[in-house]
Amino acid sequence: MPDSTSITVLDQAIAEHKFRPKGIKIGQDLWSALNAADRIKWKRGYLEGMVDSHIDFPVLDENIFVHVSPELDGHGYDLPQGAE
Repeated sequence: MPDSTSITVLDQAIAEHKFRPKGIKIGQDLWSALNAADRIKWKRGYLEGMVDSHIDFPVLDENIFVHVSPELDGHGYDLPQGAE
């Protein structure tokens, strides 16, 4: 069963962030919870937005690229702090 608390915390953090991130880092347990909740899909990446990379990347809610980071606590996440 997915850890809905960690997903809810992440959703709230994204909603309250100063801009919608294009990418985030998450911990392994949060990754597992998002997968179990069917929130992760795979989407083709494009270099510079134009050249097909021929690689599918994991995305959250269709438009936030996800990187699973071993540096983060299991349910941790890191949202970008810089400009969009």
